[in-house]
Amino acid sequence: MNNTFALNHYFLLSYRMSFNRILGFKTILLLGFLLTFFLTLFYTIQYSNMMKAGFLIKNYGEKIESLYQENENLEINFASVTSLDNVKKMASELGFEKTENIRYIKVLENAFVTTKK
Repeated sequence: MNNTFALNHYFLLSYRMSFNRILGFKTILLLGFLLTFFLTLFYTIQYSNMMKAGFLIKNYGEKIESLYQENENLEINFASVTSLDNVKKMASELGFEKTENIRYIKVLENAFVTTKK
C-alpha cells in the first residue's frame, strides 16, 4: 500500500480563496497598513533616539578634549610655579629667611597643657 498525499495547485488556490473569505481583503489590507504605520513609527522613534545619543557622544567628546587641554595647561603652570627659581623668589617676597641657628625645646614628661573655658 502506498500512502502518498500530493498537493496540487488546485488545492492551494482553494486554500487561498478560503483564507480571503475568512478575513476579507479589506481586513488584510487594513492590517497591512497598520503594520506598516507602526513599523514606520517605531523606526522614526528609534532613529530619533540614535541621533540624540550621537549628539551626546559628540558633546562629551568635545568636553573631554577641552578637559585634557585644561589639564595640560595646569601641568605646565604647576611646573613653572614649583621650579626652584620661582620658589626662591616667592620666599624672598614673603619675607622668609634662611635658618641659621636651630634650637630644640625639651618637653618634660609630666608637663601638659590645659585650656580655660
